[in-house]
Amino acid sequence: MINKILHQNEQNRDLVRLDSDLAEKCISHIEAEEQALAEERARLKEIFKGRIVIVLDAAMDDDRHMAELGISQLCRRNQFKVAQVYREYLKKQSLETSGEVFSNLFGGVSNLINVDLRFQKPPMDKKPALVIVSGSSADVSKIDTMPNGKIWETGFTHHQVYSNTLNSLIPLMKWGTPIVGSCYGHHILARLKGGTIASRNNFFVGTQEIIPQSYQKRTAQGEIWTIPCYHQDYVADIGEAVPVFSGIGTDAYNHGLSYYPAAHGISAFTYQGHPEYAVLEPLFTFALDPDLYRLAHRTFSVSAASHYLTLIGDLVEQYG
Repeated sequence: MINKILHQNEQNRDLVRLDSDLAEKCISHIEAEEQALAEERARLKEIFKGRIVIVLDAAMDDDRHMAELGISQLCRRNQFKVAQVYREYLKKQSLETSGEVFSNLFGGVSNLINVDLRFQKPPMDKKPALVIVSGSSADVSKIDTMPNGKIWETGFTHHQVYSNTLNSLIPLMKWGTPIVGSCYGHHILARLKGGTIASRNNFFVGTQEIIPQSYQKRTAQGEIWTIPCYHQDYVADIGEAVPVFSGIGTDAYNHGLSYYPAAHGISAFTYQGHPEYAVLEPLFTFALDPDLYRLAHRTFSVSAASHYLTLIGDLVEQYG
């Protein structure tokens, strides 16, 4: 009995030490990501100044729930200091809509319009500087296999989200506005332009290493980036697109695609990952995969989110 109590006390001391160490790592990671983003955020503010940015919000849920789940998982494992680090950071962030999440990534956009595709359509009275198609709980791959399948508890089907997205996106494309597609947006643009979307056997959670191939000569030969990824669908065939990123390892498929007006009728940059989650990636990953050992031994490296902002800025400057 005494040995059992002593063993439990030692485990508790280990968890306390781990909590302190992880909290320091998470603080350093948040600061490093914010610092890396600062220069490109300043540039984007000048590019977007007074101009409309429309986010087609296909998410079906808000990211606050994911953040709260991650904090809850940390507290259950006695990682109270780590949980507090993220609570303090989240006091300065709005996560209720995809528009707010992208505004956080950009460092604030004064004239951003979030269009909840469950209930709304975008305004068509003025050409926006940029249209963003968000990620989603819906799957483009299921348009062919189970279009009427319900998306969790939302009550919406995969086909409804797909149709609502296209019904809003295609009229905006007639403006010639640059388009950015994240995850679901990446898939829907690829399918629209002759690509094929397939589904993984399991859900990918965490960070993915990618190799930038070419995009307006803004990337260096041999660079390797990391980016948060949470997905099951992927672009199996790129159709008319030009590859921008490729993955490394088990997910070596098309992580970034571009479409140029002369060849494709649209100017777009789409990607599989989620640069908008870069700062909160450790929390979101732990929410979906609450493995404390893995969290304790992982590398907290700075993501490529700032590079994505560079490429988005280039797209808007050239075509917006």
